[in-house]
Amino acid sequence: MTKRFVCLANSRKHSGRCVAGIELGTGRWVRPISDRAGRELSILERRCPDGTEPALLDVIDVPVVGHQPDGVHRENWLIETGAPWRRPGRMAWGGARTFSRDAGPLWANGHQTSGGVNDVVPADELDVAGGTLRLVHVDAVTVEVARAPYRANDRRPTVRVRFEHAGDEYAFKLTDPLQETRFREAGIGSHVLGESLLTVSLSEEFDDRFYKLVAAIIERATARPRNRP
Repeated sequence: MTKRFVCLANSRKHSGRCVAGIELGTGRWVRPISDRAGRELSILERRCPDGTEPALLDVIDVPVVGHQPDGVHRENWLIETGAPWRRPGRMAWGGARTFSRDAGPLWANGHQTSGGVNDVVPADELDVAGGTLRLVHVDAVTVEVARAPYRANDRRPTVRVRFEHAGDEYAFKLTDPLQETRFREAGIGSHVLGESLLTVSLSEEFDDRFYKLVAAIIERATARPRNRP
């Protein structure tokens, strides 16, 4: 069985990545996973035959064994180990825009971490009837890079994404590795972007809470077709 979807996230997860997108034809979210405890994908598992891995807006064919929900994460599909991923095409920014959901809150609001805004949901307040992944359209977004409190294993600046959606304000941690690197290199401070699509997701449960994350930033101004061999 093969799932064909437009890639809307290739984000950090444990020692690997979390790839996710919207299936063409059904409009449903698909999250390919490994059989590891953390479900993350290694570089070998997510690599295409030309040696590259999925980029945002690529259309990807992923061989899967079957549907494998994991708690609230019902979008999970177990990959076929060793089967190559294919990249038959690429979607324009405007095409992806049609998949965005611009009404209603991003899960339950009213709870937040010390640096975030509406970025956490207690497990007993979580309603995932609409899934654990969302694509939202914003006219502008601010990426905030701040010095992190001292941590023995990680002294890198924190990167959060601040935006408004359906009348509510949000500030979520960013797990898009390419954008993280970009803005850490840009330096401490606030960096304003224009019209964008944001892929937002819910983390695994931790201490009876789920954290809201920005798994991808897809700027309209920089989304350009790429030539493929």
